[in-house]
Formats: sequence, C-alpha cells, structure tokens
Amino acid sequence: MLLILIAALGSVFSIIFLFWILNKIHTLEEEKRKYEKGIEYLAYNDILTHIPNRAFFEQRFSQMVASLNRDKRKMALAILDLDGFKKINDTLGHDMGDRVLKEVSKTLQLVLRKQDTLARLGGDEFAVLTDSFNSKKDLEKLSQRIIHHINNFLFTNNIELNLGISIGIAVANKPSTKEAIFKSAEMHCMNLKKKEKIPIL
Repeated sequence: MLLILIAALGSVFSIIFLFWILNKIHTLEEEKRKYEKGIEYLAYNDILTHIPNRAFFEQRFSQMVASLNRDKRKMALAILDLDGFKKINDTLGHDMGDRVLKEVSKTLQLVLRKQDTLARLGGDEFAVLTDSFNSKKDLEKLSQRIIHHINNFLFTNNIELNLGISIGIAVANKPSTKEAIFKSAEMHCMNLKKKEKIPIL
C-alpha cells in the first residue's frame, strides 16, 4: 500500500514538474520573441523620436525606386532641414534640442498623411517619401502645411523658438537611381520664405 502511495505521489510530482518545465519554456519563448521584436524596432526606428530611421528610409526608398523603374510608377522625395536648430542647441542646450526634435517629429506626423513615409535621417534632417499625389500642386500644398506648422512652432513650455524649415523636393516619373533622386532633392533644400513657391523638380 505504501509503495502504491509513493508511486502515486511520484506520478503527481512528475506531472507538476512537467507543467513547470513547459511553463518555463513558454515564458522563455515569449521573452525571446519580445527581445527579437525589440531588436527589430531598434534597427528600423530612431531611438529619440520613435519615427523610422535612416535604415528604414533606405529600405523603403529602394522599394519605391524599384517600383518606379519596373512599373513606371511616380514617386517623390522631400528632404527637410530645420533652420535655427544649431542655435537652439548652442544657446538652450542639447536637452532642449532633443525635446524640440521630438516635438517636431510629432508635428510632422500630424501634418503628413498615413500613406507618406516620414523618417529621421540624422541630426535635424528628415525625409518624406510618397507616391500618393496627382500633381506637383499636391506636393506644394503638403509642403506649405509643413512650413506653416514649423514656422509657427511654439514649444510646450511657451518658449517661442526661432525655428524654420528648408524643404527640397524631387519628383521622379521615369527610371532613375536613388543617388540621382536624393541629390536632386538635397540640392533644392532651401530656406523658404512666405508666399515663395516650393522648388519641385
């Protein structure tokens, strides 16, 4: 009888131990998935602003150029540089500069459409990729919205910042290369004054 009882208890403990092992394996697998997801997020997103980074931009840019060359689809690239950002860093400090970059990123996300790809290339340089436009006038309107919101940018603690934005846009509607499109947009990234037309090539 005692032997039967010991055997029964042994079976119960074995089952409990097995469930404990299975639970541990499941927990480790969940942690591994979270870790891999975190690594992937860091690979393609900017740590400061939490928007796509240069690596994601390069991948998306390559896809759009491939589609342009293969399917003859149009696309546009906008390069955005913040004007006056260096002065903010120099006079108010890098912590304030980081806060400004975060707020600017949020502002751009609100202004841009869901189908547009926004990325931070580094420093105070951003880029927008889009193939959702009918004409250059659509891009002009989008650019004017960005300029309006950045030029009237007030920081959350009511410090008025002397912040502007330079935008250069390149439109490609025939086979081209990433280098040519990027160079065209970058060359025409200039400081725009009110009522001045956006240079779109």
